[in-house]
Amino acid sequence: MRPHSTSLASRILIAVLGIIAVTMAMGFGLYASLARSTADSNARVRASDIASAVSDMAVVSTALASGDPRGVIRGIADKVVKDTGAAYVVVIGANGLRYSHPNPALIGKRVEEQVVALDGRTHTGVDNGSLGRSANARVPIRDSTGKPIGEVSVGILETKVAAQLGPVLTAAILYTG
Repeated sequence: MRPHSTSLASRILIAVLGIIAVTMAMGFGLYASLARSTADSNARVRASDIASAVSDMAVVSTALASGDPRGVIRGIADKVVKDTGAAYVVVIGANGLRYSHPNPALIGKRVEEQVVALDGRTHTGVDNGSLGRSANARVPIRDSTGKPIGEVSVGILETKVAAQLGPVLTAAILYTG
């Protein structure tokens, strides 16, 4: 009598199912990576749009040029954070002083890093900051002659970006399954 062994058909079926499982897992991994990249990109664009809107406000550039003696910038930044859901809107003068920040103790203090938007360009990225990892944008604030006099830095926390991905990835997992 012959010992119990799997038939050739069974081994082929198992191999095909294994190939399908590996292919589906790789496809899901690529989809998740692409979805994450797209969400990060969208968050950077959103942060850039918010920062541009703040930098285009004449009241912000006028207040910054005068040293903001009445604290107008902080109120505007707080309202923009509340209205847009951004994690922070930080206005920084060319001298590196903060005129707004979610941590009031840092207002009036200098930033450690360079005020990069003084080059007149918008800078975006994903960085670790005092509030955590965020997609952010830094946009120049210009005076009436068009010269950069500071920057608006806006960030959207990665936890918000990840929360938006949850339902999308859950649906993809169910579909993959």
